[in-house]
Amino acid sequence: LIADIDYTRLQLPQEQRDRFRQNLLEQVRTVPGVTSAAAIDIVPLSGSGWNNNVVVNNKENDANVNMDRVSSGYFETMKIPILAGRDFNSNDTAHSPKVAIVNQEFARKIFGSEDVIGRTFKIAVYKGDPQYEFQIVGIVKNTKYYDLREDLDPLAYYPQAQDDKPYPGTWIMVSSQLPLSSLIPSLQRAIGNVNQGVSVDFQTMDA
Repeated sequence: LIADIDYTRLQLPQEQRDRFRQNLLEQVRTVPGVTSAAAIDIVPLSGSGWNNNVVVNNKENDANVNMDRVSSGYFETMKIPILAGRDFNSNDTAHSPKVAIVNQEFARKIFGSEDVIGRTFKIAVYKGDPQYEFQIVGIVKNTKYYDLREDLDPLAYYPQAQDDKPYPGTWIMVSSQLPLSSLIPSLQRAIGNVNQGVSVDFQTMDA
């Protein structure tokens, strides 16, 4: 189940949005019958996306890289195997060194090897924009991004907690065996417990 959560009307300042999103996710995870849950900026196979080139050793790579920001637990929720390294965790904060998890195709096309744990890269930016260096802490199996018919492209994930301009909303992916008739009301109550001013819509991803 995909929960589309919007809290624009709360007018939260940017510095409070990540903590608020974490509170929402923690409440969703406590709902009985929820196997796992994770927050994400861009839902896979939704047709939406974010891509850019990356810079390695001060040289811009011409491979187009798909990107996303996710919370810890995303790969478990979506059954995406972590092949090396680690998941994001509570130590990955706005004040800690920037980190990334990449897929196999990213490792092959950008570095020519899957031995990339500890390697670093930057996202190509317009002149004058801030540019951060990301250290790779994990590598995951290739997955589709925009749709099921596309080729397997390079993909990089970043922790939501390190986003310096968080949006006043999020998507939460929920894995559960419960019927929707009981799961959705329970999730609505849990989200409402955080703040009644939050709006939420649900979509399904059956497979």
